[in-house]
Amino acid sequence: MYKKYLCLFFALILCFSLGAQNQDLPWSEVAENQGQETGNTAPDEGNAGTDKPEFQQTESSETANTESTEQGQKPAEENASTSQQAPPETSANTSQQTQPAENSNTPQQSPPEEKKINALAFAQAMTLAVANDKALYSRNTASRANAPEKDRFRSAKVVHKFSGGVTEIMNSGTLPIFFAAGKDGFVTRYSYPKFEPDTWQLSSMPIQKIAVHPQGKLVAVYETNGFSVHQVSLWDWAKKKALFSKRLSDSVVSLSWSANGTYLFVGNRSTDGITVLDSKGIVQNIYQEAPGIVFLAATASTERSIVTYGESGRLVYTDISKKKKLKEFRTENKLENPNLIKNFTRIIGYKDNNVYVIDAVTGETVSKHQARYALFASKIQDSVPIWIERTRRKNEWCIRQGDASSKGFYVPGNSKITAARHIKNHMIIGTRDGSIYMIGLNEDSSVNLEKPLAYSDSKIDDITSDGNVLYILKDGKIYVQNSPEEKPVSIIENLKTNKFTFYNNGFLLWSDIKKGTPISHYSLDTKSLKKIITPKETVISVSVYKNLFLYVESFNGVTLVNFENGKKEFVYNAPGIQNAVQVDDSTMLIAKSAIGRSQTPVFIINTLTEETSPIPMEGNLAFSLEQNSSRPNSLACFLTGTNPSPKTELLHIGLNRKNLIDSTFKPILSYKEEDVDAFLEISGNDILTNLGNSSLVHYNTSSKQGKRLSRSYGFPKEAIILKKYFISLNFGDTLSWYERKTGAILKTINIE
Repeated sequence: MYKKYLCLFFALILCFSLGAQNQDLPWSEVAENQGQETGNTAPDEGNAGTDKPEFQQTESSETANTESTEQGQKPAEENASTSQQAPPETSANTSQQTQPAENSNTPQQSPPEEKKINALAFAQAMTLAVANDKALYSRNTASRANAPEKDRFRSAKVVHKFSGGVTEIMNSGTLPIFFAAGKDGFVTRYSYPKFEPDTWQLSSMPIQKIAVHPQGKLVAVYETNGFSVHQVSLWDWAKKKALFSKRLSDSVVSLSWSANGTYLFVGNRSTDGITVLDSKGIVQNIYQEAPGIVFLAATASTERSIVTYGESGRLVYTDISKKKKLKEFRTENKLENPNLIKNFTRIIGYKDNNVYVIDAVTGETVSKHQARYALFASKIQDSVPIWIERTRRKNEWCIRQGDASSKGFYVPGNSKITAARHIKNHMIIGTRDGSIYMIGLNEDSSVNLEKPLAYSDSKIDDITSDGNVLYILKDGKIYVQNSPEEKPVSIIENLKTNKFTFYNNGFLLWSDIKKGTPISHYSLDTKSLKKIITPKETVISVSVYKNLFLYVESFNGVTLVNFENGKKEFVYNAPGIQNAVQVDDSTMLIAKSAIGRSQTPVFIINTLTEETSPIPMEGNLAFSLEQNSSRPNSLACFLTGTNPSPKTELLHIGLNRKNLIDSTFKPILSYKEEDVDAFLEISGNDILTNLGNSSLVHYNTSSKQGKRLSRSYGFPKEAIILKKYFISLNFGDTLSWYERKTGAILKTINIE
């Protein structure tokens, strides 16, 4: 009897001491959940009584993490409420006590980060049987099937190769999906392991960072032009709808969600160092004192407190509701690309040829691993840092997990690896050429690199029309298409050009990327190609008038050429010219930047006398000058300005032939930013434009009304107006056909 009471007494003391240790931690629920992982894992998943390599432990514990969090949350919240009472030292002790529970067969004196994993164990871990994940996949698949996404109609099942390269890959909790973003503003959600894509363009600027909401339905992105525009946007992925966009004054260095998705943390280089937003984009003021530039931010599952890591090495814990700093530690400073692993209890980062593993609670360095380079790929459940680094051999890479290393491997085309993420039992990487690869390891630690997606390297270069049918230029071939129901048919091949326009029952052909490419004409009547003239520089734009055509060079101004004999009829040299249109036999209208001889961005020049007549208007740059194909006295162009604030206006121009100075220039659309990539097409009463970096905009000059048209997965980058149709050439190399009368989208096609 005494022994029974004595055992009960010691058990109560032990429980009390453990509870007292957890009281100190704003992070206590994480440590507590880690200790429950082994106990909550079903024996049939193969976890009981085995000493497994790190990859297998972290994989098989994902389901357990979810269950244990739910079971352990209430006591964790109670402990967190008294988090300020105990000294900091107890934090480290608590985290150490949870480790034997995670690795019951691992000696306590050797934590997972400190032990070296031999190559064979590492390979076995990367090639583990997928039985554990199959159970997880089946549960997630079943739950998603029972509650399908009703707004799934906005989905593009297309394989997209990211132009400019992949910038980031991010997994979505325990769901068998992951996201990839690129410099072309596209984001694709992939299923795993089937790699079924769902692609959508979210920005006209490069997307540098993405953060997936814990529930997987919202995606936050950081888009930037690299110098003046820094913007964070939140998207409802199923609806492909932007919920908000927040413009920041400084560049963003980190982007992450709180544990339950209540807050979006935007670390930036402003004086405050971090902007905290809710899901509606409203700024949440949770700091009385700015924590400095935040390279990493996270919360525990209760979201009562937040920890931030700054470039100076400060680890700051703050009570969110009380806006009160709880603790501050000093740790390694200037860690590059810091990440969280081991269920938020470890911080990893790279500095001075070493990967550091730091206790997120105390700031103490747990372990250090020599590395030549570190592109981190770890997910939050991983116990050991996982990264990709270069070897000493040219263009060769290897996978690192702590002190273990795979054998070297090469990427096709020797493309640089720019993003990586550990997804289930594979490594997913993205490259500078925009491709996605899947990596597994064989038992001898050699790398098995797979290309799960088939990419098309060809792209649509340009489109033009005779007013009735569409012509498409792609890979040196010209296709003709009469309607959205008919398939494009190739009519010309082996052309060395990337730009063209319909002229004289054929096509004027030139290049805006290759210097020294001649301007030629292909005749549909004679089926022959005729060289006309060779510009010295790259050609910015071309327009035609009767038997004349003019071209604008990047540095040499405007040249007017006789189509029949190739002679130069008129040359006007001036800096900054963007476009020019020959209005009549003696009059040319020029759009340019407001520098040089004329301080106005639009002016008229007499090609016989060379007399110039400036148009009195204020602006920095006029561009995309286009003449109405059915009304020669009607033109349109864009005008950018900064007074009193940046804006881009679409001007409708009405020419007065008798007195050109009395011509009218009326703004009909305006965008509150500088949009120098905007295009326009004008015919009859219709103007098409992409002003505002979004979907196609139709403006009717008769009714003076404008509306946005629906779009496919890519933004429009050029448009053509036919008698019955509007046609948009989109980023991502698709063509969208619209009914001209109603503006309704009819079909989006790919040219194979």
